[in-house]
Formats: sequence, C-alpha cells, structure tokens
Amino acid sequence: MTGPDKKKRRREVNMNNNALVDKANRDGISDVIAAGADDAMSASKAEKEALTRHVAMMKLEYQAMKDTIAHKFSPKHLRRNKEKELIRTHYMDDSALLERIRKEQLRIDAIDNEVRRTDTLVFKDVKHASDFLSQECAPAMKRTTFMLSTKARWRMERVEEALFDGVRKLKSSTNATDVAMSENFLIAVLGGSGLGKTDTLHHIRQNSKVQAKINALVRCQHCVPLFASFDQRTPYDENPYDPTTEPNVTAALCNLLLSDYLGVACNKHLTCCFEKLTLRDIVGFVRECEAATRKCAPSAVCITILVDEVRRLDADRTKKLCDELLAVQHFLISAALPTFAVVGSLEVDSVFATITRSSGHRLHPIPLYIDSNGDRDEFAFYLNQSCKVKSAREWSSHIHATGWNFRLLQNIWTNPWYDMQHDERCRAYIREIVARQLRCAERKCWMKESELMGSALSSAPSPITLHDVISMTNAVYYKEVDLNASPPMVRPCVAQLAVEGCDDALLRFAILTLSKRNLFTLMWSKAVPLLEAVATKLMREANADQPVPLNHLYHEVFVQHWDAQNPLSLTYTASCKRIESRLIDDVQNDASQNIRDVIDVSVRTQQAAVCSVRSRECTVGGVHTLLEVPSREGESSKLVPVVFQISRQKVGCDANLAMLANRAHAHATLHLGLQPGSYFVALYVMWPSSKCQKHWKDSIPRGTIVIDATSMERVMEVFGVDAPKLLLSLNENDDDEGDNDDD
Repeated sequence: MTGPDKKKRRREVNMNNNALVDKANRDGISDVIAAGADDAMSASKAEKEALTRHVAMMKLEYQAMKDTIAHKFSPKHLRRNKEKELIRTHYMDDSALLERIRKEQLRIDAIDNEVRRTDTLVFKDVKHASDFLSQECAPAMKRTTFMLSTKARWRMERVEEALFDGVRKLKSSTNATDVAMSENFLIAVLGGSGLGKTDTLHHIRQNSKVQAKINALVRCQHCVPLFASFDQRTPYDENPYDPTTEPNVTAALCNLLLSDYLGVACNKHLTCCFEKLTLRDIVGFVRECEAATRKCAPSAVCITILVDEVRRLDADRTKKLCDELLAVQHFLISAALPTFAVVGSLEVDSVFATITRSSGHRLHPIPLYIDSNGDRDEFAFYLNQSCKVKSAREWSSHIHATGWNFRLLQNIWTNPWYDMQHDERCRAYIREIVARQLRCAERKCWMKESELMGSALSSAPSPITLHDVISMTNAVYYKEVDLNASPPMVRPCVAQLAVEGCDDALLRFAILTLSKRNLFTLMWSKAVPLLEAVATKLMREANADQPVPLNHLYHEVFVQHWDAQNPLSLTYTASCKRIESRLIDDVQNDASQNIRDVIDVSVRTQQAAVCSVRSRECTVGGVHTLLEVPSREGESSKLVPVVFQISRQKVGCDANLAMLANRAHAHATLHLGLQPGSYFVALYVMWPSSKCQKHWKDSIPRGTIVIDATSMERVMEVFGVDAPKLLLSLNENDDDEGDNDDD
C-alpha cells in the first residue's frame, strides 16, 4: 500500500471511530444495537472502548496545549501534524476541550453503571477476582507526572529511621501474644502540603535498600509492598457515607490493593464485586502467591500495606478503614505473619501527632518537615546535576525562596511564576502568621500546631489550627522544629514566592529587591523602608490598630537620643498603610530641593513618605517619615524626618559608624535645611552589633538610630527572605572589592 493509500485508509478508520462515538452519544446504546451489534453488553463495551480511546487522545492534546504554552516538548504518541496545529492555534482557551473530556467521561461512567446494574457479578474468592481483573482490566499506566521530590530529597535517613523504629516496635509485639488490640498502632507519614508524603510511600514501595532493612528487622526473606490511594479517582469524598447504597470502604481498599499487585488499572466500578472479600483475604492471597513463586514459607514474606490520601475520606469512612488495617495488622502479627500498614495524609492535629483526629487510633508518626540545617547551595548544585537543568534560572535563589518545598519547586519547574490564586483562601491566614511573628518579643517565634489562626485579622475566615493551614497550602512551612518541647513546638515561615505573588505591589518590590544582591545594592534605600511600612501595617492590624514602637519591630535597635535625659518615644505612624514612595537621582541640581519638598508635604499632611536617592557618591541613602514622636504641646503625634544610610564595612570597623553618622547629620543640616532635634539619622549596619567593640555606642552622635543585621534579619525572614545568605553575599562582594583595591 502506497503512502497516499495509507493516509486515506487512516482517515477512513478515524472517520468510522468518530462516527461510532457521535452515534453513541446522540442515539444511545439502542441505536448501536440496531446498527449491527450482537447484544447490548457487547455494544456497550464497544462504545466504551471507542470513547476511552477518544478521551485518551483528547487528554494528550490537552497536555500538548499546556506544554506548548510552557515551551516544552509535546507528549509521546502525539502526531507531529497535530502538534503543529496546536502550536499554530496556540490554544489559549482550553475550556472547550476540557468540557468535551468531561462529557465523554460521564458517558463512560454511565456505561459502567449500566453494566454493573445488569451484571450481578460478585467475586467468591480472591482467586476469582484475580483472574477476572487480569483478563478484563487494562494494564496500569506508570505515573508520568514529574515529581521533583523523586529526583532529590533531603535527610531521607531521618525519615527511614522513623519508619524502622515503628517496624521494630511492631516486631516486638510478635513475642507478646497477649498484647491487647488497644496497644496496636498505625505507622503514619505526616507533614504539610507539598513535603512529599506520597513520595515517601513510593520510596518505601520501590527502594530495595529500605525493603532489605525491613526484612532484617522482621527476620523475613522478602518484603512485598501493596499500594492504594484514595485520590481523585475514587468517589468516596463526594457524598456522606451511606451504608445502604455505598460499597464498604474495605471493598474499595481490596480493589485498589489487588489491582496494584496484579499491575492493572483499578476500576472503581468493580468495587461492589469485592463485597464478600476482606483485607485479610487479599493479604493472605498475596502471601501465598509470593511464597509459591519464591519457594519459601509464608511466614518468610512480609506484606507492607501502603495507603495514601486517607484524609480525603470522611470521619466514618476513615474510622472503618483504620479499624480494618489495625485489626488485620494485629491478627497477622500475633500469628507470626509479618504484616504492617503505613498510611499517609491522615487527619491529625500536628505532624508529630500520636492519635488520629477522626478515628482516635494510636499512631507512630514519620514527620516530614523542612530541615534548616542543610546546605542549600550544595542541594541546588545537586539538583542541577540530577535533573539536568538546561534553562538559565537561578536554582539557588528559587530554593531559598520556596523553603525547600518540593511542590513549590515543581511549580517553578513547570511554570516560572507561582500561582498565588491557589492559595487565595489562605491569604488571611498567611498574613496573620506573618503578623504574629513580627509581634513576637523573642528572636524566634515558636508556636504550637494547635494554635488557632484567623482570630486576629478581621478579613480571615473561620479560625483553624496552624497545622490545618500548613496542610492546605504550600506557602507555609516549618522552618524549625523543637522536638524536646512537650508538645513539640514549631517555627512557621512563609515561602518567599507566596509573598511575591501577593496583591501588595510595595511588598512585592521589597521582597524581590531583598532577595538578590545586585538589586539590593541598587535599590536598598527604597526596599528597606517599604518593608518596614508593610510590616508595621500588619502588626497594627493584628493588634487592634495599636501603635507599633520602633523597638517592637527592630528588637536590637540602638537610639542615641538628642536629649538623653528626656528620650522621645519613637513609633511608626498609622499612615504607613498608604505610603508614598519617590526615587530621586542625586545628579540633578535640584535633588536636595526635591527632597525638602517631599519632607515638607509629608510633615504638613501627616502622610508617611519614602524618598530614596540613587547615587553612589551621596552621603545618605534617602529620607523617610515613617516614624512619629509625641508633640511637645501635648497634642497628637507628629511625623519626624529620618535621614538614613547603610554601612557595609567589615566587622570591627566601628569608627566608620560614627563617621557615616556625622556625614549624614551634616547632609541633613547643610543640604536639607533640617534643624538639630527635629530629625533623626538611621544607620542600617550589615553586621551584628554584638560583634562591635565594647564602647562603640559612646562614639555615636546624638539623634542617631542604629539598626544592626540581627534586627534586620528577623524582619526579613518573616517574609521568607533568606537574610543570612543576602548579607553573606554582600560581605563577600565587599571583600572582593577590597582585594581588588589593594591590587
């Protein structure tokens, strides 16, 4: 057959398939029967096969649309001419294709329901179910979704050790046959959203070294994992549990586990056929098959039951599922048949919980949380090597921005911008977490996972626990964990990418500037005051609009007052909520006059403003009016101009602080026309004041505010900025410049 004939024949086949699908959708099964089908059952199966093929092709086209927009390669099995058509039309609106996929999938489900009503098949034993699934179900498709956490993980030894510790405890109960059922427990993988709970279960399922260690612990020869996931493919989260119409959740678990063992796709419509089977039957069948295949005793086979997405079930279904898992685990362990279950995504009150929220069963937790002690730059290098990144993205900065949340990193991989819309419902909770950390009087803000979020801000929905916030969004993670406390205390942090995606343009600018050394060098004089304004605004909102003193934001701040006998109370003005920002080029002849005009208008209108100067030679970085002092006449507070500058000298150069302060004071009086006592000079110092000499404060002139690196780091880190990394890069850059000057 020649090339044109092949194309013609292919078009005829496609037209016939499309005609079958259209006719089935339009006329139903009865007209298909009239067209020549032998019986209704075969006609339904033929229609379902055609629809399934069509849906699979449309899903490939939909994936190609996404990949085309993201400038990636198209999926396999998609014809080149179809790919060109997608690229040519751009497919910016994919709603029509999604609607077609949805309608045809509904038709497939309707056919399955009709077949199930007419077919009274019930599996009499596991062998019957195994034979039927092997013949009727299609092979399971391997997971093709890219999961970054499968490419690189952090501190996996900690996770594995928690797993092995739970296995040891279960093994110890095999020697005590009188152990009560209430003493049994479930091993559970617990953690926030995007930290790799599912991937941890897959790690147990696929890693031969982990399975070999389990074999050694329980003294068996072979470890056989069975995996089940109550994800979006199962309908058990759609309606309340109804025992009169819904198949038992144990039947669904049996269907999922047996399908996984046989390597076939799980058909949820066959769940009702498993009504007479139990989890113990499935485990016993798998154990006998493995023992016969490997020519060993059944007691030499360890069955590991891995169940994911349990939180998608409601309380009734979850309790029934946990009851079944614990009962089977307890019975088989007591019978010296190694069997244990590991569940993921349970509803609990913390990642270190020992009891489930819905079922009340005991837990042995495998906690997943960010390890802040790792070397992130080394991890970024490893990520580049293992994932073979070809783009020019700065992986190191992305990792610091996400706080090592693998789902956020994966979002960056597939899409350069984090979609804040996904976390729209969590925005108020995120703001309250930031506000609480800013208002905390300690260097680090430790919280209980059971603390309620949403009570301080009026814009927040109903209050929920901190753990629930962590579970529902990728934008918040635990930066540190104190396991010695009882209960364990956590230090929450907001991912920088989530802050960058907020609707506050000033905050977005400040975070972006503070995240990169080159931008910080150019725009620090605008970014730092703006971050102060946003921070104090949040602190006011979370504290009934009470004033925010300067030392409540910057804990280690030092103020050399004009009159040491009568120090002024410096607080941030309420007008920080609607701050005005201006950038002035110092090379202009009227730059000082422009700054004076901004100051005059700001003080007269009591409206906070930031005026930054763009010049390397200028002795000041800018002027802001964010602070206010009590009026001498006893009236309302008035704004006070603050002339600020940055000190990036090496640690120990304390004399330079006094020199910079004196220069700033001279600029304020000579160029800006400010009178002593009517303004302050603020120095942002890029090293901790604790490393300065003992009497460094004595050389600081009156009317000067010194804000050191420790105070700045605390505020920046609350918004997800890796301040230590920023300051380290600035110091390294200064060292390089100093070496070059010496040469």
